[in-house]
Amino acid sequence: MLRISAEKCLGCGLCVQNCPTDALRLFHEKAHIDTEKCIGCENCISVCPQGAIEPVALTELEELKMKIRSIRQKMEQLSQRVDELRQMKDRRKSSMWGGD
Repeated sequence: MLRISAEKCLGCGLCVQNCPTDALRLFHEKAHIDTEKCIGCENCISVCPQGAIEPVALTELEELKMKIRSIRQKMEQLSQRVDELRQMKDRRKSSMWGGD
């Protein structure tokens, strides 16, 4: 889990742009985290020029929940990619046999 210091945050939006799960939003020119979407990748920490984002100590259960969310997101991405590849294969097969 992460915490944003409102005092340090400039509202530049770099954290928002670099979040793979859209867990960060700017609200009243300050970054805010949706903890349900955050997977703890810490991309936002590495791009924040002010050091306004810090990790917060988690319990073991919270850490496991974050890992599960991250795995689910990766599974969704892989599933979408598999579907895309299947569609490409079907289109190629169709065009080879004069289906287009």
